[in-house]
Amino acid sequence: MELLRRVCQESGITPVASLHRVDLALEHADRIVGPAHGEIVYDGPAAGVTDEDLLVIYGGVPADEQADALPLSAQTVSLPTSAD
Repeated sequence: MELLRRVCQESGITPVASLHRVDLALEHADRIVGPAHGEIVYDGPAAGVTDEDLLVIYGGVPADEQADALPLSAQTVSLPTSAD
């Protein structure tokens, strides 16, 4: 990621990446654009992303219900099991 940042800065180009590793995105990106339900629900600096923003983006909570969403630290995630 550091190599990508350096090459882009030296070349004067803007990288666009789709990262589903939140930790990498928050560490290396200047700006985060987060879509959910076909609309952009966050567009701002990486340093400004909150647990509530991430829950809306990745948890599928509609933007108008964001205030009622639990922070990721309080969230329990259930993964589907195989239907074999």
